[in-house]
Amino acid sequence: MNNLKTSIPWRALTLLGAFLLIWIIFTATTGGTFVTPRNLSLLLRQMSCTSILAIGMVLVIVCAEIDLSVGAMTGFLGALSAILVRENAGRSASKNARIKARKKDKKQTSTIFSEH
Repeated sequence: MNNLKTSIPWRALTLLGAFLLIWIIFTATTGGTFVTPRNLSLLLRQMSCTSILAIGMVLVIVCAEIDLSVGAMTGFLGALSAILVRENAGRSASKNARIKARKKDKKQTSTIFSEH
């Protein structure tokens, strides 16, 4: 009888209960849009980067090699990625503008030559 009481994983059940409670609250407050496939897909996509970092940190902590530079490196790489995306977006926009200008010039020159 004593083994039955200690074999129930209360921490896991409490965590599962809290998770279900939060799920029900979000579903009720959003009118059901929380559980739509699109929203769940977006949530999984947004959590993927954090999940990968968390798995790496778990491995580091389990090996007793606690490394505090992971957060700093994540912040640095996030800022660097934002800068590179911004610069490449500007280049592609200017490249598209140049392509449109060339097409416009070609149309104008073709109409000039077709008139004569």
